[in-house]
Amino acid sequence: MFAWIISQQVLICAVLLALILVERYALKPLSARFIYCLWLLVPAALVAQSLELSQPITSPVAVSKYLVTPLQHASSALTMSWEVVYWLVVSILLAGVSYQHLLFQRHIDAKLTSPSLTTADKAVPVYASRHINSPMLVGFIRPRIVLPHNLVEQSTADALAMMIEHEYVHLKRHDNIINALALIAVTLMWFNPVAWFGYLSLRRTQELSCDEQVLAKKSARQRLLYGKSMVECASRSQLHSLAYSYYGDKNMMLQRLYNMQSANKGHIIAKMLSILLAVSSLTLIATVQAGDGHKAKKESQSGVAPIVRIEPKYPIEAAKQGISGSVVLRFQIANDGSVTDIAVVQSTPEAVFDKVAIEALKKWKYKPIANPEQEQLVQLDFKLNEEVKLPELTERINVTSH
Repeated sequence: MFAWIISQQVLICAVLLALILVERYALKPLSARFIYCLWLLVPAALVAQSLELSQPITSPVAVSKYLVTPLQHASSALTMSWEVVYWLVVSILLAGVSYQHLLFQRHIDAKLTSPSLTTADKAVPVYASRHINSPMLVGFIRPRIVLPHNLVEQSTADALAMMIEHEYVHLKRHDNIINALALIAVTLMWFNPVAWFGYLSLRRTQELSCDEQVLAKKSARQRLLYGKSMVECASRSQLHSLAYSYYGDKNMMLQRLYNMQSANKGHIIAKMLSILLAVSSLTLIATVQAGDGHKAKKESQSGVAPIVRIEPKYPIEAAKQGISGSVVLRFQIANDGSVTDIAVVQSTPEAVFDKVAIEALKKWKYKPIANPEQEQLVQLDFKLNEEVKLPELTERINVTSH
């Protein structure tokens, strides 16, 4: 998975930068609700990138030849160590976010209050808390609409109703789930600053689109009340969480106030051009991927090469006794590039180098191929010195003793 995440960064950065620029410069002609829908381009682009538009081939196994040196071994070990660091940072960040969420849930102390939202099919309960500065949708399994206690006491019925309606839009769209998934995704890309900027852009667009939907048919007076309530929320900052609303961000508040001055439905021509551009981009990505699939076919005829290769350790007893030999292994390459179904085809001397050869091959990583079910062969040669002559059966990798 680490190799796949790294390989997708160029595509992800390109899509995120495009969406950030659209949010920054095309908010009026497109509308926030339309731009929020455009964020579906991120998973759509990844799916298009992964499409296999060509049939897998069933050609005979072919191999290439290359030499492993101690320097190459050190490079592979360094790559693996970076992968360990990557997952360590991911684990720490996810643990920190989970702890923050649990702490927030305990600290919020929400109480059921009298204002409620009655929809066509049910009544939605509303809670109040003295420990938050803005309305928000709290929780993932059983989400609750929670309002600041001072907002419940001081706001008019119309303003309060619009604030509750805003959070109900989040609830209907399952924005709490979207935010959680987006936060997990950006945590997996913690090293990419564009991903973090993209996350912030998504959250801004999310709030702006809610404002547009709530205020779509509201009067100027109701818009004014709504804006005053948001300013009141922004003036008090007590608690903040990455997983919840951005009401308390003053810059964000100014952008929302500016955007709500008029009912913005966007221009139909701009929207059509955006859809055309999005479809064209996804088609281009899928076409390029199809070309890579044809290239993978050609490469499979001349063998595959690992992108992460760990050199086996020369057995100490074999080195002491001056034993050299070879191991031929059969394996398959999984969709994520990992090695599976390893089996010894032939070894000489028998069972001397088998264990270390298998343990090393388990750690190798390959670029995913068009036909994961195709069997691959590799021969690892264990040689004490260059004068040792071993039979050339398949792909040769020289392993020296240390």
